[in-house]
Amino acid sequence: MTISRWLTVLLVSLVFTVPSFAVTDEEIFRAFSLNLTTPGARAIGMGGAFIGRADDATAAETNPAGLTILARPEISLEYRHRDSRRFETRITNMPITNLDSTPTPPNIGTNFGLADFRATDELDQVNALGFASYVHPFENWTLGISRHELINAEATVFGEVSASPFHFLEPNSFSGAAEISDVNYGFTGATKIGDHVSLGGTLKISDFSIRSNIGARQKAQPGFGDHFTSIYDTSDVKVGINLGVLVAPVSWVSIGAVYKYDPQFNLRTIVTNVDSADGPQQVVTNVGFDVPDQLGTGVSVTAADFTVNFDVIRVFYSQLEDVQAGFSLFTHLLPFPKEQVVFRIDDGTDIHVGAEYLIRAESSVLAFRGGFYRQSRNLFYFVTAPAAGDFLVPIFDTEAHDPLNHITIGGGVTFGRVQFDAAADFALEDEIRETGLLTDRTEVSRRGFELVLSSVVRF
Repeated sequence: MTISRWLTVLLVSLVFTVPSFAVTDEEIFRAFSLNLTTPGARAIGMGGAFIGRADDATAAETNPAGLTILARPEISLEYRHRDSRRFETRITNMPITNLDSTPTPPNIGTNFGLADFRATDELDQVNALGFASYVHPFENWTLGISRHELINAEATVFGEVSASPFHFLEPNSFSGAAEISDVNYGFTGATKIGDHVSLGGTLKISDFSIRSNIGARQKAQPGFGDHFTSIYDTSDVKVGINLGVLVAPVSWVSIGAVYKYDPQFNLRTIVTNVDSADGPQQVVTNVGFDVPDQLGTGVSVTAADFTVNFDVIRVFYSQLEDVQAGFSLFTHLLPFPKEQVVFRIDDGTDIHVGAEYLIRAESSVLAFRGGFYRQSRNLFYFVTAPAAGDFLVPIFDTEAHDPLNHITIGGGVTFGRVQFDAAADFALEDEIRETGLLTDRTEVSRRGFELVLSSVVRF
């Protein structure tokens, strides 16, 4: 997911009005790529397709019912490295009509122009313990505890627009940094119902935190300073749950399904306007941030030492609506009711497919894996707004973007009761180009790389 769209909302809703600000779910969400991770190098090597297989300790997150497959206690650890990834947006010749009724010199008399928008947003490098678990099978139950880093993102953002329709076509710029983390501590139980059906559930304690500090500058005056600052600072703990089922109608086919419920958090928000005629003004409020739920199903087919997995996952990004665009407590409001500014985000359907081939030796087993997945673009887009629509449409588009494609490769080796796995995830470069009557728009997400290393020790 790109960050630049979030930045534009800051510009449109906060910087462009004088003095005003908006606080929205959308702003927070646009700052991050919500890559809801699948744990384990084995699963990643197969394109993240693991719901129908789920036969190792990572099943506590992927499909808890799969823990019933494990015959011995085991410990699993995962290290995850993600390279930095850059998103760039370039828009030229956006037609704008001045909407401000209080012109400032030397702009008096100006009422129409063309604007250029530039934004460069970067997700920082990540090195972290992505997953850890201990699983213990009993006679009728399998129990496990786990730690899973669902979201880990740090971002730097900066950009500028050459003219604003909300303040007599004056230039604006913005910059800042933000980070978000969501770590789940899970307690899992799974049991078999007869010979062919398993059920499982994970109670998740979600440890969520967000830190964000964005400054926006109006005009191009040297030393003018930040017109406002927007700070998000929240740490909270809430409860979620994963519920899974795994059915094996025959020995070589298994079918799984899982529902993941993640909680909503209230984000503490502080917006300070330092350019008010009455001196700096500040408001403190709360904004809801609902980590999207997921509903997935998968099938796994095995023939001798060759396995193929296929998953379909519905991600409910629409839980992040409704967006409070244009909200303001100051005297200068948007020149139209904020309820008329409408953004949407669509639920996404992610497709995962992968395969594993085993070569068995006298004292070891070698595994070779490959996969592909299509990741839905979790981006808000513009629906409608009076007056400013011509300006917003080139920036936000009026429909959801195409998904991003990933290719994965991996392998592993097992010596007795010890297993080591590695996987690489390549996010392919994606470029969107659009040319209108006046406006040219290019958005590029640069290629990303992720390395996952994991190990399993069985007792």
